[in-house]
Amino acid sequence: MKKVFLRLSSLCMCLVMILSCNLMANAASLTSTNDTIIDDSEFTILYPVNITEDTEDFIVPITDERTRSIYHLNVSLTGNKTANTVTATVKNDFALGSSTVSITLKLYSYRTSAVLRASKYDNDLNLGESMSVTVSTNNQTAKYYAVLTGSGNSENINYSTYKVPFNKRGEKYPTDIVSPVTNQSLPYNFSVTATEIPSSQWVPWNSTIRNQYAAHIGKDLTGYEVHHILPRRYGGTNDYGNLIALTKSDHTRVTNWWNYYK
Repeated sequence: MKKVFLRLSSLCMCLVMILSCNLMANAASLTSTNDTIIDDSEFTILYPVNITEDTEDFIVPITDERTRSIYHLNVSLTGNKTANTVTATVKNDFALGSSTVSITLKLYSYRTSAVLRASKYDNDLNLGESMSVTVSTNNQTAKYYAVLTGSGNSENINYSTYKVPFNKRGEKYPTDIVSPVTNQSLPYNFSVTATEIPSSQWVPWNSTIRNQYAAHIGKDLTGYEVHHILPRRYGGTNDYGNLIALTKSDHTRVTNWWNYYK
């Protein structure tokens, strides 16, 4: 029976290690395209495993060779546009073998520099337990990220989510939107401190420019709308990298998010 348990433990460890490698690879792919990765090599960056309208979920897979235990922590960033708040939560939602998880959860906001907004510590986050920290947006748009530090048995925990934009009312940027035309996820490599410019300075937008974009991506855009990732009123250009084709409903969602940017 002991041999069977050890074999199962080894198999689970392998699966968790594969998952961890995949998550790290996905996170690494973000660094070249936006500023959502924190500038600290001390942390392993987490990539979301589930994205909804209000929440992004991340998983911290941990294996402890010394105690032959496996566990993972679920980390989430959630906005509340009614309360104008952002919440970071960590939950111990899986364990195989015994483990003592001593953890500190920190929530940072980022506009021009990182600001520690809240912190909480638990000396033993048991299976099924969670802890959260909640902060006000202070009527400002910012990018938020959660940092986990601590230890699980003999393994050190040093993880960070990447930065997720929330507008001034605590509404998460709709990162769940994917263009049905190009299969591109909605990018968010924009500054959260952009200044609105007079309408007379907006770049022009017309059917000719729209058709040029359609020809560039080689797609028929009939029935779709073209969104400026950084809106024209904040200095956004017609560069193809700043354009994405969306459904009308998705375009309305992201436009409404920008209505509470400032």
